Amino acid sequence: MKILSVLFPLLFSVFCAAISVFAEEPAKTDVIRFGIHWQPQSQFAGVLVAVEKGFFQKYVPNKKVEITLPGTSKRAIAGVGTGNIDFSTCWFPDALYHQMLNPSSKIVLLSQVTYTTPLMLVAHRGDGIRTPSDLNGRRVQTWLGNDIMVKHFLQKFDIRPVHIPQGSSMTPFLYRSVDVACAMYYNEYHTLTEHGLKPEDIQVIRLREYGFDFPGDGIYCHEKTFREQPELCKGVIAAVQDGWKFAIDEKNEAETLRIVTKYIKEADTISSKSHQRWMLRTFKLDLTAPYGGDAESSSDILQETDFDRILNIFKNADELKDEKNIVFPKYTDFYPYGKK
Repeated sequence: MKILSVLFPLLFSVFCAAISVFAEEPAKTDVIRFGIHWQPQSQFAGVLVAVEKGFFQKYVPNKKVEITLPGTSKRAIAGVGTGNIDFSTCWFPDALYHQMLNPSSKIVLLSQVTYTTPLMLVAHRGDGIRTPSDLNGRRVQTWLGNDIMVKHFLQKFDIRPVHIPQGSSMTPFLYRSVDVACAMYYNEYHTLTEHGLKPEDIQVIRLREYGFDFPGDGIYCHEKTFREQPELCKGVIAAVQDGWKFAIDEKNEAETLRIVTKYIKEADTISSKSHQRWMLRTFKLDLTAPYGGDAESSSDILQETDFDRILNIFKNADELKDEKNIVFPKYTDFYPYGKK
């Protein structure tokens, strides 16, 4: 008993000290892997700003967000499907196309960041290419793995060009190794002007002027994440929206460009500040209202009519007619917020 009377106070002190240590231990921080579907640039300024300015911590406390660089829409959305990426940006047509061919992926759209496409085909004005029919037999560059809508645009007009894969460089077009290349107004078009071409030197064929306008960048996650962690999904969207509102505010432009440049350097890619400034100022024109923009759509909701329109394009695509395992998703499965 004498031993117990001596040990008890000692054990009690140790117990209290242990409780104190555990009480002071910080809460566990989980890592959220957020993928962007191309190399770091102002197209993703809202996401990058949300990380650097702490907006994610505001809405999803005890979560550390890490930016991952899958490199393409195809890899980004595939990563979400396998669980290697928790959230990712992606082009709506690319995400829908992937889900059709990989129904087990069970990816879902959370929010539309942009609701239109600045996708265009560019040619040298002096080459006599003015309309889609002028593309017949021409050497046309299309993005490797991200050329779905361009191929269907050419199919619609029964155009049979010589397809050449396109990477991130516009050099083949500048040196006339190809006749036509894909371009975004906020990106590759400006690259051409930086390399000496004047607007009057560039012939532009805008896909949306021929009925191929479609929702652009969106934020995606796995269906399981949406079902089991709805508050996390809402918090991620809110953080990115705040990130974009900060990024496109004129008084924050210099800081936003510093943040974007930081990620560009870390990814060991090269881009001029003037190009990133152009991209930031023009990309914001396509943002939906919840992300601070004033695009035609005042909402980040994917409309069922737009979903059906793009789905029907794919249903009539020649390249999918022989696919045996294809499954066309329902609107409310692909976009669960669309449930009535």
